Amino acid sequence: MPRITDPIKKLAFASFKGELSRAAFEEHMEELGWIELDFGAYASVYGNKSKPYILKKLNEPDMGYETYVRLIHRHPNKHFPIISDMKKLRFNKDNYYVYLIEKLYRIPYRKGNQILKDILNTYEDLLYLEGRMQTVISTYLGKSVRNNGPSKFLRDNPSLIEAIYFLAHDSYDDLDFHDENIMQRANGTIVITDPYA
Repeated sequence: MPRITDPIKKLAFASFKGELSRAAFEEHMEELGWIELDFGAYASVYGNKSKPYILKKLNEPDMGYETYVRLIHRHPNKHFPIISDMKKLRFNKDNYYVYLIEKLYRIPYRKGNQILKDILNTYEDLLYLEGRMQTVISTYLGKSVRNNGPSKFLRDNPSLIEAIYFLAHDSYDDLDFHDENIMQRANGTIVITDPYA
């Protein structure tokens, strides 16, 4: 899977000289065409109409997110987002941790809610199946493990089952799946964006 590379990494961050306040950071980002789209207690997300990706700025290290980025770089899958390596920036004695992430889109609520249920059920099933990925997935698709086995949607998307397998068999076990962490590309491909707490 391709990595995001773009002069914005140099343009946006090379132009910071010395120490800047958070307000100056926001103002500078606006001058570069980056507008804050969303924010929370620990992170802000910026968009730029001319870029096919967003910028996620963390105000402190996020072990769950860093673990997820390492996982998707080790196991490329079309259901994982394209994310750059983390860049650490220091302004006004504060550290910021920045990622560039491909631009994704929300899934309509009902469809997203059903996909989320399918993913959670599959995750729980795959936790209890040991072995190599192809063997586990063949076993999972071949018989009912729990309830009625995988949904038709997942049977039609075995690469999504592979992505869930990687999450289920990763050493990080603090899962935080909710509807905002399941998004889609413009072509309709489902993408798991930030599943770790």
